Amino acid sequence: MLEGAVVSFSGDTLVASGGRIIEEADLQLVDPDVQADPSRSRLLDGVPLLARGDAWIIPLMWNPLTEGQPVDGELSRRGSELWSSIRAWAEYAHGVPIIPDLEDPDLWSAYLRELVSTGARRADWWGSKDAALVLVVYGDPIPAPVRAMALHVVPIGWVSERRAPKRFPPMDLAWSWADAVEVAGGGAAGPDNLKRTQDEGRDG
Repeated sequence: MLEGAVVSFSGDTLVASGGRIIEEADLQLVDPDVQADPSRSRLLDGVPLLARGDAWIIPLMWNPLTEGQPVDGELSRRGSELWSSIRAWAEYAHGVPIIPDLEDPDLWSAYLRELVSTGARRADWWGSKDAALVLVVYGDPIPAPVRAMALHVVPIGWVSERRAPKRFPPMDLAWSWADAVEVAGGGAAGPDNLKRTQDEGRDG
């Protein structure tokens, strides 16, 4: 599967909203009393979850932008809506985000350098207990369209220099939509994007 997106909040569509994603990330991946199972494949219905060592990746949108092909407007719209929703709810729950300069040639963090190596062009982060929620956007610099988007949950020392570890572990943060489809068992994704959550009542 080459492309897809989590269904974003729009009108009366049954959705996994930004509020729900932030809430579940805090409950399931941040809460120190909850031991998250690295074999889990979903954060919630319709939202895949990838374990990458000490990092969790929640894929949100993937549009490969094949050269010579038009931009998929529907994927771009859903990605933009979901980015705005997640950012608004994260700010409501955790305050104003910190946005590191990924173009800085002297990035101090191995995690931030790894983001750059995987194609990230922006990463907004919020502290949540001993973790950070990092909303990552991939693609060439603006005005190029967004190629992909994900929410990371990582140790806060990976983004906060004040709490940086003495040594960063090896990390591999590369992912594709095929990875999201595979971990979700194939039934939760497809050309029409990841299936909609059936829990209309919890939309953030």
